[in-house]
Amino acid sequence: MNRAQRLAQDAAEAAEVRAYQTDPDVVALRIERVRRQVDWMCWSGIVLGLAFTMTNVQGFASAGTRPGSLPWLAAWVLDPTVSLVLLAILRAEQVTARYQVRTGVWVRRAKWFTLAATYVMNTWTSFAAGEAAAIVLHSVPPLVVFVAVEAITDLRDKLTDAVLVAAERRPVHRRPGDGCCSPITSLSLGRAGRRKSRSRQRGCGGLPAARGACRPGWRGRCGRRWAMADSLPVKADPVFDGELVDDTLPQPRRREPKTNRFVRWWRHSPRVPLWLKSKPQAVQAGKDAVVGLVKSPWRYVGAVVRGLVVGVRWWRGWVTVRDYRTAAEESEKLADKFTEIRALTLFRWKVTGAVLVVAAVGVAIVDLVYGTDSLWIGGAAASMALAILGRKKDGSPGRKPALAGPRTLTWTMDPQVLVDAFRDAKLIGKDEALRLVERATRVGDGWAVTVDLPATRKAADVVKNRDALASALAVDEVQLIVERVRGNGGHAGRVSMWVADEDPYASPPLRTPLLGVAQWDAWRPIPFGRDARDRRIDLPLVWTSLLVGAIPRQGKTFAARLAAAGLILDAWVRLYVADFKAGKDWDAAGLVAHRFMSGDEPEHVLALVGWLIELVGEVQARFRRMRDLDDLTCPESKVTPEMSRDKTLNMPITAIFIDEIQVPLEDRTPVDVQGKKLTAGEYVGELLTWLAKKGPAAGIVLVLATQRPDSKTIPSGLRAVLGSRFALRVMDWRDSNIVLGEQMNTRGFDSSRLLPSHKGVGILRPDGDTSAGADVLAMTVRTYYMPNEDWRTICEQGRTLREAAGTLTGHAAGQDTVPVLDHAAAVKAIGAGHAVGEAQPPGELPEVLASLVEYLGDDLGPDGRDFVPTAELLDVLEIDSRTFAQEMAEVGCRPTRDRVTSEDGETRQVRGYRTAEIRSAISRATAGASIADEDGRP
Repeated sequence: MNRAQRLAQDAAEAAEVRAYQTDPDVVALRIERVRRQVDWMCWSGIVLGLAFTMTNVQGFASAGTRPGSLPWLAAWVLDPTVSLVLLAILRAEQVTARYQVRTGVWVRRAKWFTLAATYVMNTWTSFAAGEAAAIVLHSVPPLVVFVAVEAITDLRDKLTDAVLVAAERRPVHRRPGDGCCSPITSLSLGRAGRRKSRSRQRGCGGLPAARGACRPGWRGRCGRRWAMADSLPVKADPVFDGELVDDTLPQPRRREPKTNRFVRWWRHSPRVPLWLKSKPQAVQAGKDAVVGLVKSPWRYVGAVVRGLVVGVRWWRGWVTVRDYRTAAEESEKLADKFTEIRALTLFRWKVTGAVLVVAAVGVAIVDLVYGTDSLWIGGAAASMALAILGRKKDGSPGRKPALAGPRTLTWTMDPQVLVDAFRDAKLIGKDEALRLVERATRVGDGWAVTVDLPATRKAADVVKNRDALASALAVDEVQLIVERVRGNGGHAGRVSMWVADEDPYASPPLRTPLLGVAQWDAWRPIPFGRDARDRRIDLPLVWTSLLVGAIPRQGKTFAARLAAAGLILDAWVRLYVADFKAGKDWDAAGLVAHRFMSGDEPEHVLALVGWLIELVGEVQARFRRMRDLDDLTCPESKVTPEMSRDKTLNMPITAIFIDEIQVPLEDRTPVDVQGKKLTAGEYVGELLTWLAKKGPAAGIVLVLATQRPDSKTIPSGLRAVLGSRFALRVMDWRDSNIVLGEQMNTRGFDSSRLLPSHKGVGILRPDGDTSAGADVLAMTVRTYYMPNEDWRTICEQGRTLREAAGTLTGHAAGQDTVPVLDHAAAVKAIGAGHAVGEAQPPGELPEVLASLVEYLGDDLGPDGRDFVPTAELLDVLEIDSRTFAQEMAEVGCRPTRDRVTSEDGETRQVRGYRTAEIRSAISRATAGASIADEDGRP
């Protein structure tokens, strides 16, 4: 036996040993041994600690009694009484924690009460004597028992989790007599799924015997396979047992019990307080009551002081005859009334003195006759009167110092604080108030509250002015999330807010959860990151496309690779990867990619042109084949999951990833297309635009990443058809709008305001449902962290999946074939909008001018209007006046005033823009772009 054979034998033995070492039964047995050791150690410590406390408790209970007497003997029963209850609770929790059954709140209360009673009885004598050493000596055993009691429950729970984690990664062993493949055990199969899996005769790979193909998730001759509960590409259809019911006949109406009607009335009645309807609201109301009770003494003293100040101010105005003096000054008769004013002032001083003397004599008589108790009662009544006089009123907060110290957010999110913040931010008027829909409650590491704005106030304005509201609340804008509540439970004036306690993006990022799965289904949304509330955000990719934009070193490539990771772990996805950064970030993708290249030379751009032409022909061929399929196989003109995994149809999900897309789009290499000359960048833009329009329905996923998100780099026609957008930090709001969409900064979404320290944090505008809701326009997301070693691990795992499924093709399989180019078919396809190579606009208009051209249309012609009011343009474009004026000034348009006639015939002067100036700005922009193209053309 040579060395290689010995190594092979050792490897086989090691694999077999490891297979049994990782078997869930073996792991469970080992954990049971550890569990027994932990239980005996903890129980021994708890019993010894309770035995130590028993002597101290007996000494405390029998203090002053004669040893051997009946009270002295009865004192020995006190500590066992408490300890037995505690031990009974712990014994019960030993069983419930093993099976992860949560106990009620009274169990924990009883446990804490018995421990607290033991601690108090054990240390009472030491505290009374004031002996520090004795206090420490008698405190350590009860505290050790308390910590052990709390820790042992969590330890049992985590040990059970360890058994379950081991069971989820159950290996499939090949035994003598097995066929080619044996199904992988899944813990998530329900009763119906198990019945169905038993009832079907599976062939190789778990498919029907007639098919005979081996798919991922099943062990065959390709080697050992691992699977997770959620890693099966297609779930088995559930089997339902039932009978046919003719629902066309009149059905008897079930009478609802009175109890249910009362419960429904209780939940929906506006007369029932909200804290009586839900447990979280009741808990929060209790917390607010406790906070109010704790703060009430200081609030009462403050109200008394303010009342005293208000009383002194009133007395000073009365004794100085301020009202009489003011009236005389206004009537310019102060000199004539001076004598009367002085006499009245002197009289009121005398009255004040007499009142003080009478009050002093009355106090002395009351004290002499009734004692000091009556004085205390009178003082309490006077303080209550002053507190009522000095209570805070809406709109009159009283005197405040000029410098009151830093502003901080009230931790209880007091409703008055919230109303004041909305008023300070000028989101509501001084006489307007908010209506509380849901009380402020703790959600994650922050406070959540839902309010209704006053009538005619819009939630969109609150979202747009989020920075002003954050300033009024004294928090950073990244800590404040403001969303409009949509759907059945919302309306245009309902706002949901969440305020974080601290910067939610200050903590280190989390690694991608895709590392813990054996394979992924491309039809499922891919784990992309987490929002500020620590909710997992999944990004759907099938039937859409993605644009990632950022300045350098902000995590753009990492975000694009996250999208690619989920597709790589699906063996039925075909990948095209073009890295124009020419680095090593995407090199691992060459293990799985059907086509792969890395470089930034003109030949790489021309190779990309060939890829795109090949994909255009593939899309057209797929649509032709779908026309011949029946409605059961292809219900619509779209690729389905079953179609994408059918090798006979050859319609897999095909994803093309292009990093640094600005390189091919700006390339000026001349290309001959059907006898017409145009640049390679223009041709690439046309091909990508066509694929983004027509490709998603045929299973084409387009992911573009760029570090130069400007209007000259990415054509507006291409941006308009990219469904999902992700903008990391950029330089200004214009670049943010290029990635996210026009006027997104006016809706409160501007990635230029992200902090440089927030690596991987960006604004996501998804095309599809996410865990944050289907109606959310955009959200701030921190992407998962996936370094190069994790990226390579995922790519190697994807290659293993493709080798097992037989779907490894192209570059990854060593078959770098030259694509068959059919320029005529490509030109015919993308020429539906306009012929390629014809005279096209040499440049693109700025967004504001493009929007005006789209809205005004024929009004910009010679026979159109001469003047357009600013208010009309702001209403149509949905943009704030300051941003609109700034954008118009940048293109050379200045507002002017002109008279217009309204519908009711009233003529008034308004501000606006003359259409002649707008036409001149359009001409200048077009001419400037044309000159720039001519200078840059080789």
